[in-house]
Amino acid sequence: MQKVSSRFRDTFDADYFERYYERDGTRVYGATATGDFGRFEGAGEVYCDPSNPRDTPIQEPSMHSFEARNGSIAWQADKAASFSPTTVAGGMTFDGLAGGPVLQVRDAKSGKLLDGVSLAQSCWSGVATVGNAVVLGTGSSYQGSGDGIEVLTPDGTRPSVPAATAQG
Repeated sequence: MQKVSSRFRDTFDADYFERYYERDGTRVYGATATGDFGRFEGAGEVYCDPSNPRDTPIQEPSMHSFEARNGSIAWQADKAASFSPTTVAGGMTFDGLAGGPVLQVRDAKSGKLLDGVSLAQSCWSGVATVGNAVVLGTGSSYQGSGDGIEVLTPDGTRPSVPAATAQG
């Protein structure tokens, strides 16, 4: 197992990221949702390392991009905590925020926030892209309302899906 030093984790575990983070061939992308909420066994909050200022319930930065070849940090962003898996498509990343009904869209190369798309409900599911459409499930464990599916397109235009090409 390849391990490379990283500020995000004490050790960069390439096998771990291969299983749990989205990648585009050159970079690995992923958001974290929560930090350390501690234990509450009658003694109040007991954190893993109270002397560490980053040992907090929400840890920033929460969105990360790493170079796939060596694990070095390409960019990071704050206020992007997410329980949903990161999707990479068309040079952009897509993440549903953990704390509200917003889909963040970032430039995959720079990490610049391109848009925060308001949704009817939170999105803790993955995002699929096809043609000009972004398709996502809505809902979370804290909502009392039903879940659904949203299809987002540029300017609300009708989704267009490229015709399948014949294999031959």
